[in-house]
Amino acid sequence: MAASTFPISEAELKEWIAQSVAEVFRERADELIAQKLAAFVTENERRARELALMKRGVRVEEELKDLREVQMAHFQATEKRFEAMDNRLKKIRMPPRARTPRTSVSVRRLFENASGGHM
Repeated sequence: MAASTFPISEAELKEWIAQSVAEVFRERADELIAQKLAAFVTENERRARELALMKRGVRVEEELKDLREVQMAHFQATEKRFEAMDNRLKKIRMPPRARTPRTSVSVRRLFENASGGHM
């Protein structure tokens, strides 16, 4: 190697370069890390919102399914009540054929009583 014309030694020069590079690297690294962290946080916040919306959608679907099941049970119970009411009304009402002879007999009796027994 050639003799150095600088007032500092080669070791001091290497030390100065190493310190300068470390200082520049530290400054740039802090900026880069801050930028990367900001991007990471922004992306994860977006993903967190998406995940929250997906979970909410699932909960809404489950609630709708449960509501549908409750409504079906309600409709079935209502249908059973109407069938029971219909059956009670059918038992209370006489069939049309059974009503006709009684009405005829009742009308005949009225006419017989009014006409003195002759018809």
